[in-house]
Amino acid sequence: MTHVTFYLLQPINLFQDINYQEQLICFLAYTNWKKRKRMLILCQNKEEAITIDEALWNQPIYSFIPHNLTKQGPSYGAPIEITWPNQRFTGSRTLLMNLGPHLINSFSEFSEIIDFVPFEQPLKQLARDRYTQYRNLGYQLSIIQSK
Repeated sequence: MTHVTFYLLQPINLFQDINYQEQLICFLAYTNWKKRKRMLILCQNKEEAITIDEALWNQPIYSFIPHNLTKQGPSYGAPIEITWPNQRFTGSRTLLMNLGPHLINSFSEFSEIIDFVPFEQPLKQLARDRYTQYRNLGYQLSIIQSK
């Protein structure tokens, strides 16, 4: 059965080089890679994908996270692939990290999904809608308050 974890996000601090959500994405990518999970990070658009790619590259050397953007890297794909809508990703993935406001058509292919509840009210409502859709499909749901 698919398990979906929602992370409740804090407001973005405009004085930091990398915002909290990006830090959390990097942390979750690293911890799941250490568990040998193959992950797809679905961004809202190509620009966000490039931002996440750069954030992963800028992690400390001791926490190197093997990843690539869609259509880059090895033909079999890195353990973590970063993509955006209407792109084909490589290989089989068990974990989806959804950074977008909507469900994707192929979300049922994943045994685990990580999703986020933004602090901003309009985006928070979209996250509630996704939560309701997952619940109606009978998925196991959990919520984590991020710090």
